[in-house]
Order: sequence, then structure tokens, then C-alpha cells
Amino acid sequence: MKLYSQAWFNHYYKNRTWQSYSGVVEILKPYLVEPILDIGCGLGFTTEAFTRAGYRARGIDNSTAALKLAKNRNRSLKLIRADLSKTWPVKTKSIGTLICFQTIEHLPENKQEFLIKESYRVLKPKGILLIDTPSWWNKEERRKPGHIHLFTPKELAKLLKVNRFKIIQSLCASRDWAKILYFYTKWDILSQTASFICQKNE
Repeated sequence: MKLYSQAWFNHYYKNRTWQSYSGVVEILKPYLVEPILDIGCGLGFTTEAFTRAGYRARGIDNSTAALKLAKNRNRSLKLIRADLSKTWPVKTKSIGTLICFQTIEHLPENKQEFLIKESYRVLKPKGILLIDTPSWWNKEERRKPGHIHLFTPKELAKLLKVNRFKIIQSLCASRDWAKILYFYTKWDILSQTASFICQKNE
């Protein structure tokens, strides 16, 4: 099965719907500023969740197959095809909230900082970035096809701060068996995700 082909998306996302991502909308409600841009939107489920909640949202992805499936499901979605490793076709300081949900791990290490820099460029002053990615300590996620380079929470936090983002809230989750210990220690080795709500420091 070719990675990121229509068959690949059908296989890995067959049980998901936009409702699967409605929790993201609820978490971000206190921080949301329009318009919203969903980076690496894939099949557009997150974009659709925000749209159905009444927000002005659009998605951007480099996969023609994914965007085609998204449009077939909901023709009203506003979607852009673009290479995320190159300058995005988005105006500087034009976005209120940027969603980067399970995306950065699909880029080569030398392109990941570029994604952070582009996020900073397109966000309005004090704009919000939600970034969520599997933790490097999550061995199951490290083995998945297409997961090129994963971060530990500390590594991702450092990358964000170096690129002038202020971390407002950590949403890093632990593995199921370590929830209580992680709550008190925040040890990276127990993390399942590296996830943060950030603000553009400008």
C-alpha cells in the first residue's frame, strides 16, 4: 500500500469522523482567534470540526489524495494544496489560530524547524499555535510508517521557545499506566505525546 495514497488514508482513518476531533475545539475555545488554519489537515476532519462549530477555518496539505477524499465527504470545506516544506501560500500575519495536529512528525528533521518558522510568520501578533505530536518515547508511534522524526516534550518545547513562541499550556499526555506518576513528575520518559498551546511572542 503506497504511503499517503487514497488506499492508505482509507485504511488508517476508516473509523474516524469529524466528531473524533470535536474535543480539540472544546480544549481550544478559550484561546481561539479567527481565522483558523489547519496545517497538514489530511482528510480535513479537524478543519471540519472547527467549521461545524461556527469558526472560519481552512486546511492546507500536500496530499492530493487526502484533499480529494475530504472534498468528496464535504464539498464546502476550504482546502489548499501546498508543500509544507516550502513557503506556504498564506499571507504574513493573517492567521489567528494555527492547528498543527499530528503533522510535524511526518516531516524530515531539517524541515521541522521551517514549519515552526512559517507558523510564526503567518500568525497575527499574539496568535495561537496548537501543536500536537507523538512523543519520541512512544515506541509504537515511532514504528508507524510515515513518522520520520519524533520529539520528546522537552525537545519540542525548546524548539518552540527558540523560535519565539511562548508556551501557555502543556497538553502532553502520559502512557496509560503512568498517569499518576506523570502528573507529579512530568518525566519525559513517561510521555505519550508532545503537545502545547503556544502564543506568538510579538
